[in-house]
Amino acid sequence: MCAGFSIACSNSNSGGGGESEISDGYANESYESNPNGTYTYSEENFETRITVSGSRWTGSTTLYGDTEYDNGVVKGNSIYDESGMVEIGYINGDALSTSLGGKRVTLRK
Repeated sequence: MCAGFSIACSNSNSGGGGESEISDGYANESYESNPNGTYTYSEENFETRITVSGSRWTGSTTLYGDTEYDNGVVKGNSIYDESGMVEIGYINGDALSTSLGGKRVTLRK
């Protein structure tokens, strides 16, 4: 499955689009605002969205027109897989950091 937010699918275009950026790891500071909302990252032929609402998140990943969906748990500033056992991302203010295609990616509100 290519969706999910610790995905291992190949994404050869490393240039960011929009307001997103590649980062080296998860943020270490706590968020100062409400984490609820939709975070996005996009580049040519690729887009991912994560919507945080309370203690749950839902997400979609579109690669070359094919969309896959995923969801999971939010605990504090961290997002976890559906089991709630594996941390796959971190929220810091208006940014959500996770791993996509083997790279740390920052999604922005």
